[in-house]
Amino acid sequence: MKKKLLAGLAMGLFVLGSVGMAGASLVAQDLSTPGDSQLTYDSDTGLSWLNVSNTTLHSYNEIISGFGEFITTKGFRYATGDEVGTLLANYGITQLSSGTYATGAGHGAVTSLMTQFLGVTWANYNSRAIVGITGDADLYNQIPTHHFAYLYSNDYSQWTANQDWSQVYNDYAGQSVTGYEISSFLVKDAAPTATPIPGAVWLLGSGLAGLIGARRKKKA
Repeated sequence: MKKKLLAGLAMGLFVLGSVGMAGASLVAQDLSTPGDSQLTYDSDTGLSWLNVSNTTLHSYNEIISGFGEFITTKGFRYATGDEVGTLLANYGITQLSSGTYATGAGHGAVTSLMTQFLGVTWANYNSRAIVGITGDADLYNQIPTHHFAYLYSNDYSQWTANQDWSQVYNDYAGQSVTGYEISSFLVKDAAPTATPIPGAVWLLGSGLAGLIGARRKKKA
């Protein structure tokens, strides 16, 4: 955690405060080697979340079939959309419908917190984003697909503040789709192994480009 704090301070300002539910906190954990911090324990849900960098560029089918042995031997499973939504809600992020936007400042700060702990699937200049497939299956034109969730905000000064948003549904990807912007939300039950920092908010930018290989599901 000290390394994470020092790195954050070197990159910019951070604020300690109350974010989301009282008592909820994120704890960095190690996956394979000491200090790798590839897991994040959420004290409210009791789940450990795998850093999205471990599954970026790999499809749902690849993960299920044994890539990285996350599903087959390491005890992970795909998080449901509800679990992703609960994680976001606990830290102050509201789920939104396609084409609508959240208030800029608060949402962007919490999105930055999530990218510091859960990783980044897309980055550009001052921007960061997390895009992850969930375990919620669907069909599109009779083709098996899975819904994905994403967090998006931007800190471009020339843009308006209302460009921050998050979504759990309405977007989907085929089970064989890969792309540098798409990862997977994998979780497992675990206990914390480090001292949490309640409500640490890292003031970094975040953003989302077009999703490679994924298509937007239009509302009926």
